Amino acid sequence: MNIELLLRQFLYTHKYVSYPGIGKLQFGPGVQMPDSLEKGEAVALQDLNFSFSLHEEMDKDFIAFVSTQTGKIKPLAAADVESYFMLSKQFINIGKSFVVDGIGSVDKLDNGTYAFTPGYFLPVSEASAAPSKPLKVRESQPVMPKTEPATKSAPVNKKLVLVVIGAISLVLIGWAVYHFVFANKGTGEVNTPVVNKDTNTAAPKDTSTVNPAQPVTTAVGFKAIVEQRFTRLAAEARAAKLRTFGHDAKVDSAAPATFLIYVPVKDTTISVDTLQLTKITGKRPRFTPM
Repeated sequence: MNIELLLRQFLYTHKYVSYPGIGKLQFGPGVQMPDSLEKGEAVALQDLNFSFSLHEEMDKDFIAFVSTQTGKIKPLAAADVESYFMLSKQFINIGKSFVVDGIGSVDKLDNGTYAFTPGYFLPVSEASAAPSKPLKVRESQPVMPKTEPATKSAPVNKKLVLVVIGAISLVLIGWAVYHFVFANKGTGEVNTPVVNKDTNTAAPKDTSTVNPAQPVTTAVGFKAIVEQRFTRLAAEARAAKLRTFGHDAKVDSAAPATFLIYVPVKDTTISVDTLQLTKITGKRPRFTPM
């Protein structure tokens, strides 16, 4: 169940809904939602007022509603709502319309404020409103026939055989190179001086040397900043989610209204931690000294 559907359902039921960091929508007193619509009929939403506010916070009742409908714990539900509205606000700030079907659209004006245009009533079907339906769909999925996995496993086995053969080939090639190059150096055969029979002088040795690899100096004590949130509740929820992946995620306040989510790391090189954080968040962390 997506956030747009839950926003529409919450607004129709409670007659208000909050857009964090954007504003608040609220029906006037006495407004009644249509029970149903005829096919092809469009009913514009009436008396739906918008209050612009960049400091609008997430509504705890809506978070509880999302948690109930999706089956997620409240911190994860809060993180989903926060991510949804952060992305929506970015669209608004670059001149795009933030549209929610069945509610309306929000656009940015030249003076920097936001304006709301009401949309049309869109019924919420009972099937989409049922909180336990996603779980029931997963539980009632039919079991695939035994013959189908056997058919699909054939190409996987071929790939596995090719990978094993390739690995064995690399090991054999590496052993041969080591045996015929590096092992001979250990016996002194390569650097043995050659005596000229006619002049009785030894051929000069190869005095070229290989410069040893310079040690890589890395900084210690960095913050790998992965994301930011506008409220501490959402930041703590996102940090808790990252900790479930095994990262020591922490929250730091960069400004009065911005909370950074970071993971302490020893250096800024591409390590296992930064690779995992990049895979989870979709972008490489930003590093700052501790």
